[in-house]
Amino acid sequence: MSIGKITIYRNLLIEDTINTFALQTFTEQDIPLFKLYWDHWQPLAQVCTNAGNRVPNLAEYFTEGLVALVTGSARRVSKDYAKCIDPTVRFTPKGKKNGDNLRIQTLRAEEVKSSTIQYDCSQISPKDDNVDVIQFIHFYNDGNLDGTFDIYEFSPLLSKSLIVCKGKNETTADQQDQGRRAKNGIMKDIIIPNNILPTHSKVKLW
Repeated sequence: MSIGKITIYRNLLIEDTINTFALQTFTEQDIPLFKLYWDHWQPLAQVCTNAGNRVPNLAEYFTEGLVALVTGSARRVSKDYAKCIDPTVRFTPKGKKNGDNLRIQTLRAEEVKSSTIQYDCSQISPKDDNVDVIQFIHFYNDGNLDGTFDIYEFSPLLSKSLIVCKGKNETTADQQDQGRRAKNGIMKDIIIPNNILPTHSKVKLW
């Protein structure tokens, strides 16, 4: 069973560069497949919790796809996967617009982060200068992991000045300049201190 619809965009001009890439969009018809993934993830997460281990990360297609479905953006698809649809297409690098999702109407690039725990520890890409916003999808729901989630939106600039390596007094920006993925607590260090409210609250799709 496939999920979503993949569309190839050819020779699209973005900030003076020509881009060819594929985007995956989702509709309400895809919700049963999102639910199927969640129903399989939950028991595995519980086994890990009972064993005193960290629960497995949620799949990228799941978190990025849900954000795309709810907010109206589209998920970027890897060129290798998209070539299965049309092997003749010559895809370009992401260029001046990185990110996991893209809003094709405005060409807004979005990085998607997620968490199933109250206070996350998320890695911020060194290439987020080419990302317009960060979307954070939070499944904690007061500890009741039933698939209900909130979505928060904020500028990547909010993480730049955070101290992430106290021993060296390095900020997120310092580590990004070194090509490293800085670790931020999005909920604890960005959302709560800046009083950011969810753009979509208590979303329940199944």
